[in-house]
Amino acid sequence: MSRFFRGGNDSSSESSSDEEDLYESEEEQQQEQQDESEEEDEEDEEEASDAESSDSDAGKAKGASRFLEGWSESEESDTEQTTKVKSAKDKRHDELEATITAITNAQKINDWNIISNEFDKLNRQAEKLKTAGKAPKPYVKCIAELEDYLNESIAKQKVTIKKMSKQNAQGLNAVKQKIKKTNKEYQTQIEEYKEDKDGYLWESEEEEPAPKPKKVRLADAFTASADDVDDEGFATVGKGGKTLLFTPESILKHLRTIMESRGKKNTDKQEQIKIMEKLNEIANTPYQRIRVLLTLISTRFDLGSGATTSMPLDHWKAAEKEIGQLLTTLDENRDYVVIENAEEWEDDEKPPTLEKDQRYIKVPGSIVSYIERLDDEMTRSLQNIDPHTSEYIERLTDAAALYNLIFRALLYYELLQKDEALAIEQDNINRIVSRRLEHVYFKPAQVVKTLEENSWKSVAADVDSAITPRAKTVEALDLVNILSTYLFANSEGIHRARAMLCQIYFLALHDDYYKARDMMLMSHLQETISSFNVSTQILFNRTLVQVGLCAFRKGLVYDAQNTLQEICGSGRQKELLAQGVMIQRYSQVTPEQERLERQRQLPFHLHINLELLECVYLTCSMLLEIPLLAQIGSSPDVKKRVISKTYRRMLEYHERQIFTGPPENTRDHVMQASKALAAGEWKKATEFIHAIKIWELMPDTESIKEMLAKQIQEEGLRTYLFTYAPFYDTLAVETLSSMFELDATKTAAIVSKMISHEELAAALDQVTKTVIFRKGVELSRLQSLALALSDKASALMESNERTLEHRTQGTANAFERTTRHGGRGGRGGRGGGGRGRGGARTDGGPRQSQGFTGGALGVRAKSQSRSASILANLRDNKGAYNKRIRKGRGPSSGYGKTSGRGHKGQGQHGHVKPWFQGGQTPLIFKHGSRGFVNHRKEVMSEVNLDRLQAWIDAGRIDPTKPITPKEIIQSGLLGRANDGVKLLARGSTELRSPLEIVVSRASAAAIEAVERAGGKIITRFYTKDSIRRLLKGESVNTVEPLPVGQHHVQEVLETARAGPFTYRLPDPTSRWDIEYYRDPAHRGYLSHRLKPGESPSLYFKVPGEQVTKRVAKEKKEEEGDAKLF
Repeated sequence: MSRFFRGGNDSSSESSSDEEDLYESEEEQQQEQQDESEEEDEEDEEEASDAESSDSDAGKAKGASRFLEGWSESEESDTEQTTKVKSAKDKRHDELEATITAITNAQKINDWNIISNEFDKLNRQAEKLKTAGKAPKPYVKCIAELEDYLNESIAKQKVTIKKMSKQNAQGLNAVKQKIKKTNKEYQTQIEEYKEDKDGYLWESEEEEPAPKPKKVRLADAFTASADDVDDEGFATVGKGGKTLLFTPESILKHLRTIMESRGKKNTDKQEQIKIMEKLNEIANTPYQRIRVLLTLISTRFDLGSGATTSMPLDHWKAAEKEIGQLLTTLDENRDYVVIENAEEWEDDEKPPTLEKDQRYIKVPGSIVSYIERLDDEMTRSLQNIDPHTSEYIERLTDAAALYNLIFRALLYYELLQKDEALAIEQDNINRIVSRRLEHVYFKPAQVVKTLEENSWKSVAADVDSAITPRAKTVEALDLVNILSTYLFANSEGIHRARAMLCQIYFLALHDDYYKARDMMLMSHLQETISSFNVSTQILFNRTLVQVGLCAFRKGLVYDAQNTLQEICGSGRQKELLAQGVMIQRYSQVTPEQERLERQRQLPFHLHINLELLECVYLTCSMLLEIPLLAQIGSSPDVKKRVISKTYRRMLEYHERQIFTGPPENTRDHVMQASKALAAGEWKKATEFIHAIKIWELMPDTESIKEMLAKQIQEEGLRTYLFTYAPFYDTLAVETLSSMFELDATKTAAIVSKMISHEELAAALDQVTKTVIFRKGVELSRLQSLALALSDKASALMESNERTLEHRTQGTANAFERTTRHGGRGGRGGRGGGGRGRGGARTDGGPRQSQGFTGGALGVRAKSQSRSASILANLRDNKGAYNKRIRKGRGPSSGYGKTSGRGHKGQGQHGHVKPWFQGGQTPLIFKHGSRGFVNHRKEVMSEVNLDRLQAWIDAGRIDPTKPITPKEIIQSGLLGRANDGVKLLARGSTELRSPLEIVVSRASAAAIEAVERAGGKIITRFYTKDSIRRLLKGESVNTVEPLPVGQHHVQEVLETARAGPFTYRLPDPTSRWDIEYYRDPAHRGYLSHRLKPGESPSLYFKVPGEQVTKRVAKEKKEEEGDAKLF
């Protein structure tokens, strides 16, 4: 029977759906026939031609209506494609499967909003498919796996820094509540599924009716039977149950298909990798293995193509292994070479072969790019791993295998470079040599030596390198020198600059300071480094710091401080060394810039210890600044010299402290040592410096401490001489040497050096071995102040003269007199031509003595007075300003009686005010304004977590002690607290220290961040007066409220009488404040008083509590007694 009449027996909806399914099956079959006809062998040409003819007929039939197309088919094909009419139950099962698929797809993209909606739909569908009270098995499997995925997502969310969107988080919480309720109902079935996940769906399933036998075509016979596959091939089941055969002969064709689908949407990369792994196993020719490995490695790198995601570890190790296999294959088959400038081969049907005039089969590819990508992926992986875990150490062990690959790749490119016909670019070898150098420049010599030995063991004994010969690279210094020299000679630009910096870094790391310094100065990189990329600038900064540390280890304090000044004096060490992102308070950094900044961060094992760096810088600054500060008292010219502004600022802050406790961190130790050194207590200063524990991180710690003790002795001697030289006439060298425990020869040398540099006004008597000080050279206090006043007066006079010249604009002589006769009001007074009062002499007689004139200072004062009188007589030039036009008012003005400016009292003679509306009642008076200004509103001073962490890093706040408004204000984080301190969560990701914080208010995000870091936060009620008393020491900070009740009175009185008087901290009195500090969500200090189930609100009682009249009466009496006390 034709489909036209058969369709009429069913309902219209079923008929339409059946026909659509049938047409879709026909179109799929036509596409399959077209694909399979292309793959048939020549022996089956006749059947292939039949299939093509049937395809063409089917294509023509599409122009007519669809029922005619079905009617024109033969009866045989009609029986083959009989459509099965689905029952309502089967349709529901299909809908259930579609919903499960939608949930699975949403899990892949972590979209919990879609999962929540689809989960509701899934529950409704499962209710209709229940049989005997049991849910369908696919539904049970889905909800069990969804629960496991939910638990994994919640665990990851606690660790991951990146938070979900608000909508996604709501969907996650909704699914969490629904899945808990649903899985509890089907707990028995879920346990059965978990016991046997593989066999659960197949147990007690009804056998489906056997499908009707179909006519077997040639293409079906080729693809359907997996058992007939040869041992060298394999088969996979694709979409629609279609079996795909993979044989050694079809490898290149499948590779072509994979390469064409690369980068397209909906491409399963994992499946492609699995297929290529099997293709690699069955490849039986070198060309096939090379092509498969090149494609497989490229596909693996696509997995880590994201900007912030790194390549999975298992795929990274597989890629490293496959690159090694590729190098091994190329080494064993020298006829094949992988180069970048090779042409693509048309190798789908036939692999390329060597011609008579050819020596190599060139395969397009770049091993250098693979090596660089593998190195970059490892760096990105190390950036994303917590450096304080064992996982980071395990990941770091892969660096040896990566270095071995770089070594083998260099050997391979050296082999290719020997043949000039291949035209290998020099840049490829430079890139590999640069990578090899950057893997060794920061490591100790012994580690580098071990790496080299293992690398040479991995190759044959007769293999040698032209760039790095086996015999000449035994020592690490020789290896670094050879690699750097090669790049100097064969590269330019960035590779050359980076090679220079790597060699300097290596020399400084191994205490060869003078050679490293000379190379740094001769390279002139400090002049051109700004034109290089950011990563090279970071390497320059790291090298500069390492040279400074090397100078410090050599005892060259001045050189070390001068070298470290540029980095440490900026306050941006983390950012300049790429060891962290500094969040500036008012910086406008876009998310893109912040993302790039984080990508540039170096892995943890490349970091330079910032605390050690700061300790070295501050110690060197102390040894230079303390003698300079002592010299300022006797030489005013020295005041203009500042060696380290950062150190001066810290020292001034430390001296402003009223009470200085024992040193707790590195900075405190250096400041205390500075104070002791300035007072001449060099032994105490030495003890403070030696007590710093960070010196243990430097090699040969004891020699470092001995060097520092010697430097402190010498600078202590210089400080003592600068401070007390005005009080001595002579001083024995032996006395100085005994005071500072120095040799007499060394003491005499230091004094001679100070005298020769004109730092000390004295002479050294070699006969008596004494220091003879010259008097009158140092200025007294009065002389210093007089000179300072003279300098300020001179500067003021120059400023007045510049102002006069600017105002007069070339007419500076307009105020000079052209006649010698005095006039009325002139300097001649009333005497006319006579001298008069203050007039000049008119006779030519000798000038009489004028008495004391004040010397040079008096002359300057008179000159300044004259300049002031000139400025007092200055007037504007004529015509500089136009006279204001006065507009008339009144009827005769031509503008009306009031001229549109209103009546008396409305400011009609001035400018029109912004609120004036033509004389009518202003709208603000008619309608008024909404709301009111609350003058009693509490104003909180805000503190963010990033600023708090910055203060902790700077050592200005102690993280081990409770942080209260008192500590926040005294540290300078806030100038004043207003009505209290509120903690906000900006920079919550930067918080690393577990803190105990007591503030007035705290946001929910700030509470979460503090507790996530292992800290504790309490909100407590403060007022302006209570904070003021805390700062003065008149109150003691406590989080306990004042006890209330008659039985507490005696205890409170005894405590008040026993100790010094202190004001108690007030408790809240307003309803809003009481409810805020009773709320556990706000971590209020009154929250512990809540009863179980009690609301923080004062208008709700404890649920379920029964209060009888007797209990209420007793409670009322207790409250009355409490109010009395």
